[in-house]
Amino acid sequence: MLAFVGRLQPLKAPDVAVRALAALGRRCPDLDVELLVVGGPSGNGIDEPRRLARLAVQEGVDDRVRFLPARPNERLACVYHAADLLLVPSRSESFGLVALEAQACGTPVLAARVGGLNHAIGDGTTGRLLSSHDPEEWAATAASLLRHPGRLAAMGQAAARFAGVHGWDVTASKLLDVYAELLQTRGEPLLEQSG
Repeated sequence: MLAFVGRLQPLKAPDVAVRALAALGRRCPDLDVELLVVGGPSGNGIDEPRRLARLAVQEGVDDRVRFLPARPNERLACVYHAADLLLVPSRSESFGLVALEAQACGTPVLAARVGGLNHAIGDGTTGRLLSSHDPEEWAATAASLLRHPGRLAAMGQAAARFAGVHGWDVTASKLLDVYAELLQTRGEPLLEQSG
């Protein structure tokens, strides 16, 4: 089971997930893989759910894509636990909270190498980062992980540990440390000026 969780809008690139599922089916017809798409339209993506449904039909995977409306945060854990791999093909991402949430549930993440995702995923340990949005590359990478369940399980265990040290309590503590350090240097020039 693959999953995409997030706002359904072009910036989040859910179409890459649907196309990757189709490419995965062509590449590995023996793999029985489905895709959960969880989320609702947002911003300029008001027509995105209908567009994605049409795309699934065009790609011949409408019988293997299941669309679910946005879920409250406390119910997303069920989605993450059901998935073998979370796909985050965003074209831009400030932080990548969805990636950390999935990892906290022990689900490895396959994500685009953009913005905060570069820091939210341990490339090669808790998931994989891809520099392309090419569905064929996403399918090949997903297949390489799904065909090695032991490696995928090890990534899931590493993902849970990784997310554990990036939780809100740890992040807040680190932020407070930065503020304390800045307050200590208050009055001192932050940058030395050359004259």
